[in-house]
Amino acid sequence: MIWQNHQHQMGVHNLLHDQVTVVSSSGEQRGPIKASVQANKVFIFDTTLTIEEGGKILRTLPNGQNESFSILESNFIRGPSGDHDPLSHFEVLVRKDTSLRPAARNTTINISNSHGFQIGDGNTQQIISSLEMLGEAIESTNVPEPEKKEAKNRIKALLSHPLVVSLLGSAAKVALEKI
Repeated sequence: MIWQNHQHQMGVHNLLHDQVTVVSSSGEQRGPIKASVQANKVFIFDTTLTIEEGGKILRTLPNGQNESFSILESNFIRGPSGDHDPLSHFEVLVRKDTSLRPAARNTTINISNSHGFQIGDGNTQQIISSLEMLGEAIESTNVPEPEKKEAKNRIKALLSHPLVVSLLGSAAKVALEKI
């Protein structure tokens, strides 16, 4: 078992072809450190390090150029026999600082015991909801029917305008049908 673990450890550490420097959020640098830099992850087997979200990982490429990665999340992976197991390591989620890909935007929505809910862009949803409430308020007022019709037609004209449609998308059509 010890020999197999040693072989596995040697196999893993043979995959660490990169030399990196870990920079804390306060600017303290540690390195060079053997690591494996992947697309959005860096694997580091030096468990004595403190790797902070908000810090940086720096790597010099063979052509002399430097790469900088922002540390988004640092996860310590404990080896089978504990913290000091040779397989213990950090899996660091990173974003390359010069990347042109837009950062992913995640939205978490939790819904409990609800029968009526709507999911959408908060701004667009609020605008449409407000216009629908305005239409209902106009309908419930004690004014002559021609005045109600004129007011609702003006809201419909607003929702039919090409610029408003381009900004609100299909939500404008839905609101138009409800007014």
